[in-house]
Amino acid sequence: MTDTAAAGRQAALLRAMPAAQAQQAMPLVAQALSLRLMPSEMGLQIVSQLKATGQWQDAQALWLRLLGQPSALIYNGSFEQGFVRGGFDWDLQDAAASRTGVAVQQPSLAGAQGRALELSFNGRPLALPVMGQHLVLFPGRYAFSGRFMAQRLRAGSGLVWTFTCTAGGAELARTPPLTDTQGRWQDLSVPLEVPAGCGAVLLQLKTQLGSDALAGLRGEAYFDAFALSAL
Repeated sequence: MTDTAAAGRQAALLRAMPAAQAQQAMPLVAQALSLRLMPSEMGLQIVSQLKATGQWQDAQALWLRLLGQPSALIYNGSFEQGFVRGGFDWDLQDAAASRTGVAVQQPSLAGAQGRALELSFNGRPLALPVMGQHLVLFPGRYAFSGRFMAQRLRAGSGLVWTFTCTAGGAELARTPPLTDTQGRWQDLSVPLEVPAGCGAVLLQLKTQLGSDALAGLRGEAYFDAFALSAL
């Protein structure tokens, strides 16, 4: 059997592989990738399986291999690219805005660095978290930065971005509450320290108070230029 045929057979086996065996199959994954026999959809499926079982480093290594280029600590932090499901891009809710309380878009805006993230709240109860991203970080100190703007935003005590360990659920940091800025861009910044044994760090957008999400939000919030720097 030729190498190509063998790798094709291995790819078929990977499609039927349960999530619990994803890590053990990484040598087969590497061979299929090297022979360019793995469709990106299948690669993303394996990344999702590895994430689901807490194999964060293997999942990120495969994600970067699929990307074919290095990535910043926050992927797509400028919101210039369309969202990719199943990898380490932004995780969005699958339901329609009528059920989640928010519509997500990526328009080009004056004052933004190209495209930006737009969240339009419709007053319905807001499902939390609004969105999030898993970050695979070494233990140490980091600085988060970004930009925020809101128009006609009625969000009670405000929106917050939080950083939480996937192992144990300890919150590491959160931004100050974000409220209406009357159309003016403002800078965001917050330090955080990642302890050993944290697993991945989950960056999520929530409301400061859970009761605000139940009541529903109205107005528009915009985010841009998210970055994380090691100190």
